[in-house]
Amino acid sequence: MSDGLELLGMAGDNLTFGAGALGLYWVAGPAIKAVGASFGEWTKSRMDNVLSIGEKVARRVGADAPDDGQSVPPRVFYEVLNEGSWISDDVQQEYLAGLLIASRTPLGKNDDGAYYARLVTGMTSNQIRFHHAIYDAILRQAQPFMIGVAVEAQQNCVWAPIDASVGVVAPEDADSLEAVVTATVVGLERLQLADSPGVGSPSILRHLSDRPVNQDAMVLAARPAGASLFMWAHGMRSSDQDRLFELRGRPPLGPTFSEFYISSASITPDGLAAVI
Repeated sequence: MSDGLELLGMAGDNLTFGAGALGLYWVAGPAIKAVGASFGEWTKSRMDNVLSIGEKVARRVGADAPDDGQSVPPRVFYEVLNEGSWISDDVQQEYLAGLLIASRTPLGKNDDGAYYARLVTGMTSNQIRFHHAIYDAILRQAQPFMIGVAVEAQQNCVWAPIDASVGVVAPEDADSLEAVVTATVVGLERLQLADSPGVGSPSILRHLSDRPVNQDAMVLAARPAGASLFMWAHGMRSSDQDRLFELRGRPPLGPTFSEFYISSASITPDGLAAVI
């Protein structure tokens, strides 16, 4: 055990700790020594969050994780753990686990993952969960298209009732679901992680489609940066956003829209024709 892993050992006292610590050690390797000293200064809640991220890494790589000598650059590892230790949302932790896996390199020096780590830790839990739901919907139903071509992205928009985001985002007591959805979408647009031609009432959306729009809904389109983040969250390191569709068949990392269709589909799925 390295010094960093020993410090993790002093912080944990159950089986969850074992899986979490081993997961962190597998992705970090020597990098854990560079940041391990800070573990002893953390509260139990922060350590629990870190170990939860490590547990998610361990679950994904399984018992047959390759002993290939690859590791995460200390800068990326520190960014994920230092800021991630404040994050308790399960989906956000899943994203960070994927980032750690994707950041492993033979020399442990390529720190491209630092950008995505800062992006994820700077986002709200609602933004992360909504981002996941958008790209999961595209992955499940859209035919492969060139995400970097704006026209193709607009032709493959996700259409969904606002009510379909129940369970994806969580309104506070004083907020309506529509207000939370709108604020979340605006945040994703500002980060260039998604586009939205429209969110709101039928009168706002009717001009966007020749299909009947009979209730409050949202229209959501992919962006290259959003696809890249989704790939990194799944442990895929690539600069080719169109490889997104290689992730088909993998289980979702978080909640998904309960109803939706892709605008390029020739037929609106049963159950949606009356509402979208």
